[in-house]
Amino acid sequence: MNESLVEDVMKIRGVKGAALANAMGEITVSTVERPELNEFIGFLSGIAPVLGNSAGLGAVRGVTLKSTKGDNLSVFIEGDEALGVVSTRETATRFLRQQVDDLLQWG
Repeated sequence: MNESLVEDVMKIRGVKGAALANAMGEITVSTVERPELNEFIGFLSGIAPVLGNSAGLGAVRGVTLKSTKGDNLSVFIEGDEALGVVSTRETATRFLRQQVDDLLQWG
């Protein structure tokens, strides 16, 4: 994952921000304006795999948090990196996941 991935994700309809986190949960590139969301993306990138393994789910590839009031947050995990995407509530989760998966596969 690199900076151009964030630029490409920002072109997806309904995306309001994107951030890359490394294996340590540190944000390396971000267009997310709210610092607390950047911190949360870093946290989720590290905790999601641990929770998946402890629950017997195996490797977790992503987490989506849907809000009834604000924006949604999706974190896509690829190897030891993660991509956090803030999107509008109106953006379909399935649509966003497919678009990001395509970028990760062909990027």
